Amino acid sequence: MKQSIYIFASLLFFLISCKENKKGTSEEKKEQSELYKDIDEYIHTVQKRYSIPGIACAIIKDGQVVFQNNYGYANLEHQVPVSDNSIFRLYSLTKPIVSVGVFSLIEEGKLNLEDKVSEYLSDVPDDWKGIQIRHLLSCSSGLPDMVQPYNEIKDLNEEEIKKRCFSLPLNFKAGERFEYSQTNFWILQKIVEKVSKMSISDFIIKRQFAYNTGSVIFSSDARDIIKNRATSYFPFSKGTMTIEHPYYLGDYSYSMNGLNVTLQDLIEWDKRFNSQKLIKKKTIDLMWKSYPFSNSDDLFAYGWGKFSSSNYLSYGFTGTGCTLYRNFPEKNLSIIFLANGFSIWHNMDYLSNNLANIIDRNIVDNDALFSEKLLSSFSKGGVKLFKETYFKMKTDEKYKGIDYANHLINIGFIFLDTEKVTESIDVFKFYTEEFSDSWYAYNCLGLALEQNNQDKKALINYQKALELNTENQNEYNSTLIERIERLKN
Repeated sequence: MKQSIYIFASLLFFLISCKENKKGTSEEKKEQSELYKDIDEYIHTVQKRYSIPGIACAIIKDGQVVFQNNYGYANLEHQVPVSDNSIFRLYSLTKPIVSVGVFSLIEEGKLNLEDKVSEYLSDVPDDWKGIQIRHLLSCSSGLPDMVQPYNEIKDLNEEEIKKRCFSLPLNFKAGERFEYSQTNFWILQKIVEKVSKMSISDFIIKRQFAYNTGSVIFSSDARDIIKNRATSYFPFSKGTMTIEHPYYLGDYSYSMNGLNVTLQDLIEWDKRFNSQKLIKKKTIDLMWKSYPFSNSDDLFAYGWGKFSSSNYLSYGFTGTGCTLYRNFPEKNLSIIFLANGFSIWHNMDYLSNNLANIIDRNIVDNDALFSEKLLSSFSKGGVKLFKETYFKMKTDEKYKGIDYANHLINIGFIFLDTEKVTESIDVFKFYTEEFSDSWYAYNCLGLALEQNNQDKKALINYQKALELNTENQNEYNSTLIERIERLKN
């Protein structure tokens, strides 16, 4: 009898457990579905807001892809949708991958952070010879940027640019501060190629993309014909989005901006990186260590940007405002965002942190949330709800210390650049109400009014801006005077 009761109780417990497991699985699926929907909606909003032609995005949590999707067009003229085969140029997102390559050589004892440039390259100028590999990786070398201004160097070959760059003085003493210079990664490429006895392209592909089936390609010339590569669209040349073919002659720029991959290639790279198959954890910790700049508080690691959100550190890089990789090691979370251009420049850090916040509500970037809530409020309820949301958030302790003026400026220009001039005028009017002593507020409102053919009102605001800019900040008064005279005539 006791045995029968035991069997019955066990069976009942098993059935209840199965029911609870099914319930749990059902709830998990619902939660995952809602999460996917939230991410999808946010990316659609971002794509529309900044006029991004095509996007491929993935989010990896605890080693599993929890989100992956494609949006828009790899080629607008022929309406070719972004697909799993679409190859995106990473631009400067190439740099952290090159950094991993450098640290693999450090791990093998073939390089050292304290090694001097002169140990590998004998023909550099004398004042370059004491610069160390750590200075190159941390962008603290003080080296002049060899590819600036772009229009003057784009048709020069490597030897011509090298000669030009070698004639320039250092910008500051090595180690003092962070200053972005492409020259750092050109020198690193030369060192890696000498030590590895391979081209930088072969070195990176063989070591980090060994599974490559032909979709991992080095090319710094957007004019190169590469099967399945997404066309580049930017507003740099004409002020409005158009086909752009940024290029450098030869392979000297490969370590700066030359890597082209599919989304799946980067997903696989992320898995290998996080499972320490590329470099060991001890080496990663060294690579992600903050560089101790001697004369600034800049936060940067070795070839990687370093960011803090709600006390959670993340590491990554962006490329030309359209590609992004961000790794949150404490959360075992990675975000990959690849696009082929935009119409409006936007803050990729905000994008990354907002995506991270959807996945994990503990990761909070208050600046990113503030901006997103303001933009969303205007979409939902116009300027009235925009103002209500602004004042409500200003009283919230977590948004204390935020640069409110900067957010109003950014949002106003987002509307102005997308030809939503009326909305731009509403935001800039509010900007002048909130910051009535700011000359720049009246300048912004003047720009929006002039674009809306309200010349008399624009003139009044330019005059007010000139009146307030007593210290001629940014040496802007000559521009204001020019605008005023033009409108008067």
